[in-house]
Formats: sequence, structure tokens, C-alpha cells
Amino acid sequence: MLQYVQLLQILKAGQLDTRPTRGQLVTVRCSGQLDDGTAVDKHDSLELCVGEDDFIPGMFCFLCFYQEIDMSVICIDYIIYIVFIHWL
Repeated sequence: MLQYVQLLQILKAGQLDTRPTRGQLVTVRCSGQLDDGTAVDKHDSLELCVGEDDFIPGMFCFLCFYQEIDMSVICIDYIIYIVFIHWL
């Protein structure tokens, strides 16, 4: 069960006024690690359908608010993820 979701830092701001819509395919590149640096999750090119796929519980919370080509650091249940999202 999801307990904790937080945006920690925006590394690269995306294009203004661009947000994915429900049902749109997005490509996600992300890596997750614990506070001590231990890698726990990595995806180089994962396609998701916004509003239908939640491959990492809590990631959907961020997909809806991302701008195209955003790069951010988020924390989901104490795992820190660096996330890059792109769509066509």
C-alpha cells in the first residue's frame, strides 16, 4: 500500500503547457535507489498509458502533472527515483 509520495527536485523543466492526457502513451526512463545508494529499480524505455498503468504505485500521481521532457527526483515509499518522461 502506497504510504509516501513527494517531489524532491526538478532537474530539468519541461515544455510549458504540455501535459499528457488520459489514455496517452508516454515513455518513462527511471531509476530508483535507497538512501544508501543501493539500486532497487531501473527502466530505460518503459511505455505506459496514462491513467491505466501504474507500474510503480504512486508514479501515476506524477505522470498527470509532468510536462514533456521533465526530469525530476521523486520519492515514493522511501525509494528515490530519478524520472525522465517523454511522449509523442
